[in-house]
Amino acid sequence: MEAKRELVKSKSGQIKDMLKAPELAEALQRALPEHITVGRMVQVALTALNQNPELLECDNKSFVRALIQTSILALEPDTPLGQSYFVPFKKKVQLIVGYRGLISLAYRSGLIDSICAFPVYEGDKFHIQKGTKPMIEHFENIEGPRGKVRGYYSSIYLRGSRHPIIDYMTQEEVDKIKARSASAKSPYSPWNTDPIEMGRKSVLKRNIKYAPANIESLTFQAIAIDTEADIGRTQRIRAEGFEVLNEDDEQTSKADEIKKNLGIEDDDEGDEGTAGPVEEKTT
Repeated sequence: MEAKRELVKSKSGQIKDMLKAPELAEALQRALPEHITVGRMVQVALTALNQNPELLECDNKSFVRALIQTSILALEPDTPLGQSYFVPFKKKVQLIVGYRGLISLAYRSGLIDSICAFPVYEGDKFHIQKGTKPMIEHFENIEGPRGKVRGYYSSIYLRGSRHPIIDYMTQEEVDKIKARSASAKSPYSPWNTDPIEMGRKSVLKRNIKYAPANIESLTFQAIAIDTEADIGRTQRIRAEGFEVLNEDDEQTSKADEIKKNLGIEDDDEGDEGTAGPVEEKTT
């Protein structure tokens, strides 16, 4: 036990030194928008480490990758806002985009007037109508017990649109998504700490795919890296000046470049399923 504490202390010191390195600060400065400072993101990352010691057991390369990815998306990890989460999985840090993170990215696109997702309980009155005149009616039961969650719905109004884009998922559908998710195996996964929020995100994630948008937009990239986390693949994101590539490419990923400059060495046994692009499926 003492040896493990010393190992954790040593690794904690390594990561803290890494977060103070000029090379990483420069990369974060280029990735972050003006309203989020490098100091703020570093402090949030340190707080995440303190809240979840298992992150210290993950390799440094994956921590750098997750930090840069969430910086590009301008989502703060592991805060009460629930925008994104750092989740340890097989000694690697996975970035999980939260429900509020997807909402934030969608509004930032400038294409959406209104977007929401809510749970429906057994005691609620609920009606959904699809077709040429889509409509949702949801009346919460405020006079008695609402019972268990039976499903989730999402509504998106595009700018200038008269009708919403709507979708509904049963609790059983959400449970199947969780069962397929590799990240859900971690006790620190939001699937286990914030199940209602993940249900809202699941229906929102599916519904937002029906909205017309540039596939290179941060919203769709967030959905893509979230899908990669679900199936246990190495996450990749593209933005100006940043591109995490396949392992067999001749170019080096930004995370690898920073890792090399900082002199970080990892016992990297190879990422599972890194060959080829991620094939997204609507679930």
